[in-house]
Amino acid sequence: MSGTNAHVLVESNQRGDDVPALDGASVSYGTPQRVVREKPDSEFDLTPEHLDSDEVNSSVRMLPLSGKSSAGVAQMARKYISWLEETAPEQEDEGVLDAFLADVAWTASVGRDHFGYRQGVVFSDLPTLLEGLENVVSNPPQDETAHMELGLNLGLVYRGATADASNLLKGLYTQNHVIQVVVDHCNQVSKELHDVEIVESIVTAESSDELGNSSQYKTTFLLQLALSEFWNCMGQRPTVIAGEGIGLIAALCHAGSLSISQSLELLRSVEQNAGHLEEVPFDEVQSPQTPVLAGGGTSLLSSSEAAFEMLNGLSVQDFALLRPHELHDHGVNCVVEIGSCDNREGGKASDGQNPNSSPRVVARCLPSMGKNSETMTPDRLLMLAVKDVYDAQLNLQLRGLFMGEMRRKLTLPTYAFQRRKYWFND
Repeated sequence: MSGTNAHVLVESNQRGDDVPALDGASVSYGTPQRVVREKPDSEFDLTPEHLDSDEVNSSVRMLPLSGKSSAGVAQMARKYISWLEETAPEQEDEGVLDAFLADVAWTASVGRDHFGYRQGVVFSDLPTLLEGLENVVSNPPQDETAHMELGLNLGLVYRGATADASNLLKGLYTQNHVIQVVVDHCNQVSKELHDVEIVESIVTAESSDELGNSSQYKTTFLLQLALSEFWNCMGQRPTVIAGEGIGLIAALCHAGSLSISQSLELLRSVEQNAGHLEEVPFDEVQSPQTPVLAGGGTSLLSSSEAAFEMLNGLSVQDFALLRPHELHDHGVNCVVEIGSCDNREGGKASDGQNPNSSPRVVARCLPSMGKNSETMTPDRLLMLAVKDVYDAQLNLQLRGLFMGEMRRKLTLPTYAFQRRKYWFND
């Protein structure tokens, strides 16, 4: 074997005592571990003590597929189909099967590198996963769209209105650990500040109309702030944060200019003045840690004075819209929108706009459930946005999708090392 490169992989891959057995399945299990934030980088506590509920698990997953060529992604999809058809049907218990598929998505997300040709498969059960994989085999990512330039500058855009905000937040609160931690934290601040319970009104409301306009402002802010932390857990650090109307409050809070208590004070003033802020109810704000662009503005808000001045006279009903070219002027070349964007400029992959003057809107995060609320659930809408961002080749930390869950790594059929056993004869 002189001159030959050899790789010998030695590992211990034990199954925990509480892991359900998969009779007859050729699947190796690792030890279940709770997924937590690797290091603190925000005020929200995502430590194991605050992520110990096994009742919060998403019903919608994404299986990330990637390769160094379009054909490679299609081949990977075929391998998954064959492997799942051989392995997954042996899981008769629905709960065990759901956990198995979640662990497949977890292992594929964190157990390998992600290459330039990408396609995420969003699924809720085995049939929808197999259907999605078949679609990848038939329509893999195309060569001409698979490569994007390096050095992407992300802009987070908070729109001034979010359709179905209460329904979206209500759905995500029971499906996503990060969303729940952020809302519970804001709820505690609200109780200390105004002796007002936020969560109860949102969870018990049957619809957005039941909350009324004033509570919808607060609900929209909570949804946008919670989604900010979600994207933060996904490793997205925007170059510019932009906001219009009520979205400007969430933008300044995410940028570190406003505290949560100050944001709630602003919302209270807006509610009491029919959607307008006549006077800022405190003396100063902090300088934004990330530059902020307000709708209709041309200059970035990078100082505490500029941010404070912009808040005076803020209206959440009559506001200037953010246009894509305004972000492009500040070096942003890809955008994730949070909130409703009906009848606005912009669109995924620029929708016919000049790519040289407008950034690429790679995802619209929770615009509305629309008429198909039974199929377009909040967690599915969020996962579709993640898929769009993943397909656009942004560098996502996909472990953020599983924050707070108990997950274990599997031996998947698409790893570089296939764990084939070779025995030396005597």
